[in-house]
Amino acid sequence: MTHPTERTETMGIVMGDVLVDLNIRIWEPQNSQKSVTCIHGFAGNGQDFEMLAETLVKSGITVIAPDLIGRGDSSFIGHPEAYTLRNYIACIAAATRYSKPQSCHLGTSWGGIILVGYLASCNWRTSGVVLNDVAIESDAALKNFRRLLAEESLRSFDSRKDAADYLVESRSMAFLEPDRRERFLDSRLMQVGDYWRLRYDPAVAAPFSNDTEFSLIRTLKSVTFPTLMTFGSDSPYFANPKNDEIANANPNITLLPGLDDPHPPSLMKTSQILQVAGFLSQCFARAPALG
Repeated sequence: MTHPTERTETMGIVMGDVLVDLNIRIWEPQNSQKSVTCIHGFAGNGQDFEMLAETLVKSGITVIAPDLIGRGDSSFIGHPEAYTLRNYIACIAAATRYSKPQSCHLGTSWGGIILVGYLASCNWRTSGVVLNDVAIESDAALKNFRRLLAEESLRSFDSRKDAADYLVESRSMAFLEPDRRERFLDSRLMQVGDYWRLRYDPAVAAPFSNDTEFSLIRTLKSVTFPTLMTFGSDSPYFANPKNDEIANANPNITLLPGLDDPHPPSLMKTSQILQVAGFLSQCFARAPALG
């Protein structure tokens, strides 16, 4: 099997009266019949899954990782009203044109919430799901996280070094080797005029930072496909006792706490990658093609 390199595809998507570009990062081995669609966290982008993808492609699995609108190399729309659940779901649906006959899904933090919305909209067509440190309901920890990200969205830095230092510390990325760290920084930072900022549209924070209530509890208690819920060692979301309630109510749910990262696990450490890759391989082994 030839070791693939990352490629990107750009798709135009109509959202209301606006045509936006969706950047999709794809790692694809030859003759692949299996794929995992990965949805990044609130301030991330598809490049976050590079190291996981490099392991999955060795098992013949294609990895599809879109930059949702307002992040990475996708369009920055600049209007808070454009960043809706409906539009995020449209991004994921567009990216599925690259899916294979057998398909699993992975969502990190906020991206996991968006992913559940997408799967519900397509009648849960998946062979398995990884929810990487996802809040299962609105609570004080989530509201605090929303507030911090809303504040961060307005930050600017006088130099790339200042921005890089902030990003590495706030995301606990000091463990990355220098070349990996630079790729991470290149994907997460941007220069705007004379200053630097994180590579996401400040307008995305307005709808995210409100106090809209939600709950995934009833949904997760009833899923019929294998679902792995991972949590960082210091995750505020694992403390919710309803995680155990969900797992006890549904044998399809597996909890994996204590991954070696705060919230959320980066999925860039070998132990994390192997655990997630092992789970996905089991999902593919037991599931027929979705057709």
